[in-house]
Amino acid sequence: MSTALEVRLSEEQMDELAAKIAQRLAPAKARRPRTVIEAAEQLNVSEHTIYTRVKAGTIRKVPDIGVIRIPAEEIERLLSESL
Repeated sequence: MSTALEVRLSEEQMDELAAKIAQRLAPAKARRPRTVIEAAEQLNVSEHTIYTRVKAGTIRKVPDIGVIRIPAEEIERLLSESL
């Protein structure tokens, strides 16, 4: 006897699942924290905007390493929210 399971997902759920799978499969380099310059380029904003938002707490940074680095996951979050 064979048992089959059918799962129906909305397009939005499929996109979320695909993003999670891609994140898990991404090489470590792709997940490394970004510099302010890299983050600004990826988000298509100025470096000043990144510094301002980090100071305001609306952009997370890697805690207390002496320089500002933005986690890759934070970049992905901001891109999905259209900073």
